[in-house]
Amino acid sequence: MRHVQIEPLLYRHMLTRSDTVTENNERKLNGINGDFSVENTKTIVDNNLTIGHDLLSYELVDRFDKTVFLENLEYIRSIRPESHENYSKAILEENRKHSFQLLGATNLVILIVTVITIFGDLKTTITALNSFGSDSVLLWCMKQIYAENKQVQIDLDFFMQEVSNRGHYNSSAFFSNPSQYLYYHIVFDEVVYDILMNQPPVPMNS
Repeated sequence: MRHVQIEPLLYRHMLTRSDTVTENNERKLNGINGDFSVENTKTIVDNNLTIGHDLLSYELVDRFDKTVFLENLEYIRSIRPESHENYSKAILEENRKHSFQLLGATNLVILIVTVITIFGDLKTTITALNSFGSDSVLLWCMKQIYAENKQVQIDLDFFMQEVSNRGHYNSSAFFSNPSQYLYYHIVFDEVVYDILMNQPPVPMNS
């Protein structure tokens, strides 16, 4: 649940411009500027959360402009991402009341990814498994934001991947390891969110 809400907030942060006010749209669980409150299971099903979440990556890649980002870099450094606590997580209480708790949330996500991989049509499967490309954009943005912070730079270097996951999945969608990249993706977003919330960047002109 944290990941579902944190990821769009990170992308929203990287797309921020100093001269415009970002208005959240009312697209439930879809789109970087959507509403990511999750009140119940029906909300997830009705709004196609799984594929909608995967498409966030493609949206960031499509909307991201390196020049615009660099022009707004000092402003982005001066603000923090929104808090995920602003979004309802009522579904967690519903889950506690109506399940046997046999599957943890992370295992459930892994199960969903596995089901998509095995039973999904080819287009859906490739869309889901190729939805990690935004990690490279987010990593580049973080390297710019914290250009003067040596410790953060060292930490971020641990997220440099040896093999391109996008190329890997394009080559072999059914013999890849989606769980490996899913864990990487979730941990990376958690680390980035924690850094942005708790380690203010050092301004370039200081």
